[in-house]
Amino acid sequence: MVPQSTIQIGVLGTGPAGSATALGLSRMGYGVTCVSAPRNPKTVEGVSERVYEAMLGHGFSQACSVVSAPIRRSVFWNGEHNSANTERLVDRARFDAMLISDLQHHGVEVVEDAVQTLVQNPDGWLVSLHSGEERAFDFLVEARGRRADTLTKAQRRGPESIAIGARWSIKEGIDLDPQVVVSSHRDGWSWVASLGEGAIYTQVNCDGVADSVPKHHDVISFLQTRVGENAQVADWLRSAELIGKPHFRGSTAVLNDALAGDRHIRVGDAAMAVDPLSGNGVFQSLSSALSAPAVVNTILQVPHHTELAISYYVDRVGHLFDRFSRNGRDFYALVDAQSDYWDRRRCWPDQLPAHISPDRVVGTDQKPVSNNGLIELAEVVITEDQPLGIWRVDGENAVDRLRRLGRIQ
Repeated sequence: MVPQSTIQIGVLGTGPAGSATALGLSRMGYGVTCVSAPRNPKTVEGVSERVYEAMLGHGFSQACSVVSAPIRRSVFWNGEHNSANTERLVDRARFDAMLISDLQHHGVEVVEDAVQTLVQNPDGWLVSLHSGEERAFDFLVEARGRRADTLTKAQRRGPESIAIGARWSIKEGIDLDPQVVVSSHRDGWSWVASLGEGAIYTQVNCDGVADSVPKHHDVISFLQTRVGENAQVADWLRSAELIGKPHFRGSTAVLNDALAGDRHIRVGDAAMAVDPLSGNGVFQSLSSALSAPAVVNTILQVPHHTELAISYYVDRVGHLFDRFSRNGRDFYALVDAQSDYWDRRRCWPDQLPAHISPDRVVGTDQKPVSNNGLIELAEVVITEDQPLGIWRVDGENAVDRLRRLGRIQ
């Protein structure tokens, strides 16, 4: 094996996925440098308690310190109202800045600059930055989200979708507690957050086909009309003024091709970006990023297992993409509005169930697993809902447990 400290790994991007991967590789002893340019526009997002605890446990204490306390989340979907869940708010500008502070605190070098060009050579990668500086890396982690189009193209795409975000300021005299309201509309849906201190953030999700995207001079009335379909939120915006300009960003579900190779790996939205309705964006980013260090470590330290490590990663990212996409499809199917927007999403990606319940054990098989920072083959339990296999349950080998219980031979 090659000493980790002699290998230099470049991570492009310091969002949740890039930061988690960088920290995992640094803890393995690799020399890690993150290259990151500030995000623009400045968005507000929501994370679940599970994601917050995962980030805190991974070492992102400074980033978590700027995440809000749990707030009420009201969902108005197809005429029905539910307020059973809570959500934490994340101002991505502050959060991303604190992720960088966390990385630096843990000894990861961060270069705050934008990538100009990437050139792969027999020894690795040469990264040229906008400042004119060049950095050479043995291995590259692509974590620049949906902007990461330098290594590959999309393998699969869902219905074309656009998210339009905007910040608003409420006039004096109106005080709203922090809360989130999610609403379905006749041809899309919205996520609206009252941030406290008279600030509101709205995100409207609509079709990304040309005729459906509002022109810039119509976007304010478009947002007010769509968000205003919810009477509660309409009252908020009636006394609100727009701050700055609305921003457009793609929200199409995308699974990228060439997710990993012997000199690179894609993580987070650069690997797969799901429709925001399908599940929490930060959660799916972390899902790929937390398994990436073991894949990279195997490629670099056990080269004859490179194909095994890549197949492990590709299978899991694809499996997650299908799960998130089917979960989103099932939520879309709950809306009985008749429009192209809903019609296109009720049947994509397929008609297979998101989860098979009750789950049934099929048998056992040899599958790649992550063990002590490396990908290796092991006997796992195969179920109808978990075709990639279950290796451990509560710290115990799953095959041994089921054999002890007489469930399998």
